[in-house]
Amino acid sequence: MPQFRTKARAVELLGKGQIADLPTAITELWKNGYDAYATNLDAHLFCSEYKGLKNPLFVISDDGSGMSEDELLNKWIVIGTDSKVQSVKDKKGKDTLGKKPRIKTGEKGIGRLSVSYLGNQMLLLTKKQDGPIYSLFFDWRVLDNFNLYLEDIQIPLMKVDDPNNFPLIFKNLKQAFINSLKSQSEQQWKEYQDLYDMLINETKHLELPTFFYEKIIDPFYPQKEKGHGTKFIIFDPIEQISELMSADKPDADISDGTFYNISSLSGLANHFINEEKDFRTNFFVYKSEIPIDIIQQREFFTYDDFKKCDHLIDGTFDSKGHFKGSIRIYTKTINYEFKPNRPPGKSPYGPFDIKVGYIPGKEDTILPDDQFDKYNKMLQRYGGFYIYRDGFRVLPYGRIDQDFLKFEERRTRGAGYYFFSYRRMFGYAAISRENNSDLRDKSGREGFVNNKAYREFQEDLSNFFVDLAAKYFRTKPEFSYKADQLKKFKEEKLEKEREQEERKEFNKCLTKYPDLLNDYNNQLSDLLDKLDTLVGKSKIIYEKIEELLKNIDKNRSLLREIIPPSPKRFKPTDNQREKLHLYSKNYQKIFDSVEERYQNAYKAAKEKLREKELLEEFNRKIASYTQEFKITKNDFDGRIKKITNNFVNEIENLSKNIFSHFETEAKRLEPKKLNRSELESSLELLDNIYLEYRRSFEEKINPFLQHLERLNINIDEDKLIGYYKIQYEEIKKLWQETQELAQLGIAVEIIDHQFNALYSQLANIIGMFKNSIKEDKSSKNLYSLLVSSFDHLQNNYKFLTPLYRTTGHTKKNISGKEIKSYISAFFSEKLHQDNIELSSSKEFDQSDIFTYESIIKPVFINIVNNAVYWLTSAEEKKIHLEYENGIYLVMNSGQPIDDIYIKDDIFKLFFSRKPKGRGIGLYLAKTTLNSIGFDVEATNDPEFNRLNGACFMIKQIEK
Repeated sequence: MPQFRTKARAVELLGKGQIADLPTAITELWKNGYDAYATNLDAHLFCSEYKGLKNPLFVISDDGSGMSEDELLNKWIVIGTDSKVQSVKDKKGKDTLGKKPRIKTGEKGIGRLSVSYLGNQMLLLTKKQDGPIYSLFFDWRVLDNFNLYLEDIQIPLMKVDDPNNFPLIFKNLKQAFINSLKSQSEQQWKEYQDLYDMLINETKHLELPTFFYEKIIDPFYPQKEKGHGTKFIIFDPIEQISELMSADKPDADISDGTFYNISSLSGLANHFINEEKDFRTNFFVYKSEIPIDIIQQREFFTYDDFKKCDHLIDGTFDSKGHFKGSIRIYTKTINYEFKPNRPPGKSPYGPFDIKVGYIPGKEDTILPDDQFDKYNKMLQRYGGFYIYRDGFRVLPYGRIDQDFLKFEERRTRGAGYYFFSYRRMFGYAAISRENNSDLRDKSGREGFVNNKAYREFQEDLSNFFVDLAAKYFRTKPEFSYKADQLKKFKEEKLEKEREQEERKEFNKCLTKYPDLLNDYNNQLSDLLDKLDTLVGKSKIIYEKIEELLKNIDKNRSLLREIIPPSPKRFKPTDNQREKLHLYSKNYQKIFDSVEERYQNAYKAAKEKLREKELLEEFNRKIASYTQEFKITKNDFDGRIKKITNNFVNEIENLSKNIFSHFETEAKRLEPKKLNRSELESSLELLDNIYLEYRRSFEEKINPFLQHLERLNINIDEDKLIGYYKIQYEEIKKLWQETQELAQLGIAVEIIDHQFNALYSQLANIIGMFKNSIKEDKSSKNLYSLLVSSFDHLQNNYKFLTPLYRTTGHTKKNISGKEIKSYISAFFSEKLHQDNIELSSSKEFDQSDIFTYESIIKPVFINIVNNAVYWLTSAEEKKIHLEYENGIYLVMNSGQPIDDIYIKDDIFKLFFSRKPKGRGIGLYLAKTTLNSIGFDVEATNDPEFNRLNGACFMIKQIEK
């Protein structure tokens, strides 16, 4: 009976003829490696002249399970094998290299033939974990002979027992291939004699590169491991592969085709999900000893990028095509559901997850400029909507030319209406072989078959994005979350820019003004010296005096101008405040000195001038000051004109841009034929476009004009904003400090409670211990020492009792003498050790205060404790207590408190000038005193601070 016979060219038709392009061919081979449980799927392009190469060499490799001789003969060479679609699933073990079983990506059994697309002469090397290397050689051009049948073709296959003998094996493989050609009849090659001669000649002269062992054989034998995997060596790669030798250059310097191939080979594993990938893809280009990975050198999107994008869509389409998930618009996240407008029931495409990030243009993003520039470059390379099946990318989806949901087509009909742009998004739909079996690849792997499942998949996703735009993103959406947040962000950004500019100017002043102060001081000193000399002469030249006075006035004006302006939009740092304080002190000192000299010199000059000269001097000053006012006014005029011109130019540019877009849209709507229905449709669309652009124009300009109309020269808007901002920061900081203090108080209460319990237990144990002590002298001495130490602890603990909050505490009369005795006892050892004299006045000792002992005594302890610390390095060591007119004074002869800190800083929580100070004592003192109607202040006023050190006043708050 007759049987089907297959021409050899069928292999070419199923292989090279079915592959759409280079990335598809490489991906198909990598898929086979993935199915073989490979971790590393690599491509190696060895460039011309690399270690003596005359022509490029291309290698596709994987470290999968490899193939045995039986698998090569009965699976790899067998076209259309069903080994990947059989129902029997892999089990974790030796065959899976100890990895979790994978869902197979191949299904037709012809993907391996894509190697024929890469080049003509192919050497295949494969190795199982415990087996030898098997090698196979073939030249795909044999299939160009249409007279040959599949049974006529023999493929040389040899076992490599000793890798060191591979040159001989390769020679035998080539000879076996030549012999297989010669075994065929002359009749079969009669029409293809030139091809026959070329095949034999090129096979004879084919040589292995010098680095063959190092780069290709040796990786099969890693240290301490049993090597495995498969490699395809292509000796004569196609031109598209050779062009990838330039892919290490910047994007702008490579061809569109090369860029297309790189982007298509990127993101083969789903990098968008937050899971560890079980395989990696790399494409190494060898121009030198250190290869360049042309895929990894260009950063691809990751899961973390979803956190930074402006808008995020995240959810699931269920089996009925209903979406349920969340939408993040800038910083606001909302729940969102979508149901396609079609009869209810299961969708033909099945359930899948979807996650898409979106970054609009620079006008509408809230990303910082550096982040936006980074993502803008990534979007230009890899922006798009990807599809992954079981974690492996489905080509061609995600490529820049594969807008299968027609985002850009819709935007041409109205960018503000449809919003979404394919080039501004990144993300994926995750399908699976199990849930989405009707979404099938075309035979050429160039997308899905256009069946009902694909058409509804495409339609539902398109309508999904149209609905999203209508609800949240178009120019006039149903909900205004996007516009509200964008407006707020732009206001905050503008405020931040103004604050940064003010900070910059403030820092500039703090840096520049000290030098200017010295310069102006030196100039004024020289001028005043000259004036003193001139006035002292018996014969006076009034013109010279006038010239000197004019220059002096000019320099005095300059001196007045170098006072740093007080920040309005931000609170200076401690370092800035300290710099400003030191500068202000120095400035005031120099200004007072110069002013005093000026007044004396000017008075002497006036005495020398006649009434006429005095009148001329008066008029001269009027003219001089008037000129100064004019200069200032002209400066303001210039600044106002510059600002106005900038605003006018911005409005003009915006107007031109909108007008240009409107004219372009209007011309596009002009009907090509004088058809009534088309004219009516065009007129309607023109009205809609006009209204849309007009609304857009007014929305951009009106808020700005309204802001200008609200401005008032009598209101300092910057200062008002800055005031509220600083108040907010102060309240926020105070709240944080209160929380910390509350935690501290609770901790003290707990410690006190536990200490009391332990204290009682210890007292009882010592009492019990007394009865069991031995009568010998040594034991009695030890017991006496223990009792003495415990008594010492007990006496010290008594001093702490006023520090703790107690329930139901009451006020009592406390004399100054009692307070002094309490202080002396508390610090007795420290005062004696450091030779510190503690004294009090008669008025202090006789004074009387009616308040809470638990509050007033710790305040004195805190203040005196600080005094003891600062007296350590003082020559004279005195602490004096005074009472005058209802005010308690605690002063010392140590280091004084700087004026910059004396008002507020020293009473702030955690502020301390001690190297290891905690900054709590004085804060607690002030806070607790305020709670009972008293206050504590520091002063450097000589009327009170008579020891010239630190001085504190405790007094009742006036009601």
